Amino acid sequence: MMGNPKVPVLCIYALTTLAILDGANSQMSCSYGERGSLTVYCTNATSIFFKLVSYRFDHLDETLKCVNCSLTTLDPGTFDISGNQIKTLDIRNSSIKTIWPKAFIGLIFMEKLLLSDNPIINIFAGAFVGIRKVKYIEIENSISSLDPYVFQELRLLEVLNLRRNKLSVLLENTFQGLENLKILDLSFNQLRTFSSCFAPLLSLRVLRLQDNKITKINGNEFSNLLTLIQLNLESNDITNFTINIDPNNNLRVLNLARNRLTSDGVGTFKNLNNLEDLDLSKNLFTRIPS
Repeated sequence: MMGNPKVPVLCIYALTTLAILDGANSQMSCSYGERGSLTVYCTNATSIFFKLVSYRFDHLDETLKCVNCSLTTLDPGTFDISGNQIKTLDIRNSSIKTIWPKAFIGLIFMEKLLLSDNPIINIFAGAFVGIRKVKYIEIENSISSLDPYVFQELRLLEVLNLRRNKLSVLLENTFQGLENLKILDLSFNQLRTFSSCFAPLLSLRVLRLQDNKITKINGNEFSNLLTLIQLNLESNDITNFTINIDPNNNLRVLNLARNRLTSDGVGTFKNLNNLEDLDLSKNLFTRIPS
């Protein structure tokens, strides 16, 4: 009986495919950097790589940096690495598109997360579960929206950099849980409105909103930000501005330069008793507002 002539071809194809995959895996590796660097470099990794990596992480590996990685999707437990004491995770420019809930679980010592230069489309609520010690997050990408409560587990977060994204709207509970946040950078987005989304930020000191598309400040957007020291609204399209804030506020620097304000469009600056620097340059004033 003659054998099926297709079988050898299929076997050869399967073996070839396995060889290619094995070759790709052999290119993925982690290695310790220069002596004293406290940095491990992981090269050509995919998201599944960290669950299978043979490199033994220990207390000397304080920073994990991805080089030429294609992580694409960060699934639950992507970085659940045995024995790790990683404090900084640098996965910038790693082709990340989606971050699922519990993606970073296992990184219990992490304090700094760098996610910039990725084509991120979705960061789902619960993505940051299990990384309570994080103090600094940088996400400069192309994000157009953020889920409500997406940051709520990050109770110790102090700096959140969301500049150079495509955010146009901030929902009411976007920043829920960030009561220790001190610096929020939302500059160079496409924001038009944000209502009461800043209300949970009870420790905020610096708020950067320059280079957006804001047209109007109604007065109550910053009403309970008593610790705020610097508010930057430069280079927007603001035609009407009024700020109502508690008399016990600490606002010292207010930048409204390069907007579309006129004398009639500037409302009250009531209760800004600690204000030291007010920039109204490059607006449309025909007379000095009273």
